[in-house]
Amino acid sequence: MNKNICLVIPCYNEGQRLSIKAFIEFIEKRDHYYLLFVNDASTDNTLEILRSINHQRVQFLDINENVGKAEAIRRGVSHIPQHFDCSLYGYFDADMATPLSEIDSMLRKMNEGDYGLVFGSRLLRIGGNIKRSSIRHYIGRFFATLASLLLGLPIYDTQCGAKIFKKDLVPVLFEKEFSTKWMFDVEIFYRLKDYFGIKEFYKQVYEMPLSKWTDIEQSKIKWIDFLMVPRDFLKIYFRYKK
Repeated sequence: MNKNICLVIPCYNEGQRLSIKAFIEFIEKRDHYYLLFVNDASTDNTLEILRSINHQRVQFLDINENVGKAEAIRRGVSHIPQHFDCSLYGYFDADMATPLSEIDSMLRKMNEGDYGLVFGSRLLRIGGNIKRSSIRHYIGRFFATLASLLLGLPIYDTQCGAKIFKKDLVPVLFEKEFSTKWMFDVEIFYRLKDYFGIKEFYKQVYEMPLSKWTDIEQSKIKWIDFLMVPRDFLKIYFRYKK
């Protein structure tokens, strides 16, 4: 089995903050990294930027209608085999709030423990460099607590946009569409829990505290999305409850 990894990077109106140069420089130092950008019907110059990329280990998928982050990632994951032969997949936010170097640490952890999925966690701790506005921190903690209670799992941060997983888990995680556009990470953990069972889940999944994370302005999440959280939680609960 090869050790290649492909990261899906969803993009919606990222023209002002998408640093293609940083992504390219990163993978050129690592010959087993591949990138698949997904343009989710952006209305700015994102598509033009993606079309300008000329690198054998970088591809992009253009979606003509805005489908939201969850579906953009799901379609991107299903599109990977058309371009690259990788044994590991992942998704990563285009704004690089999580530094790309954290993926290296996540890969090392995955190899050490032979995990099925490793995900970043924005855990405030001594020695970490997590820069997040107070209001977003407390909203995030409220959200994370609800998600943890809903899942029945002690997960600190379900929503961090840096996750890697084995290709074998793709049918489990991405074959079916998600119920929500922004809370699909919670659904991913539900699907893993249902697939593995609670005992094996703890052996297969690892939450890795990030060394660095920076809150980036121009968030794509609107206040209406926060107001829809209770409804979305209920949709997820009734879909996955036993």
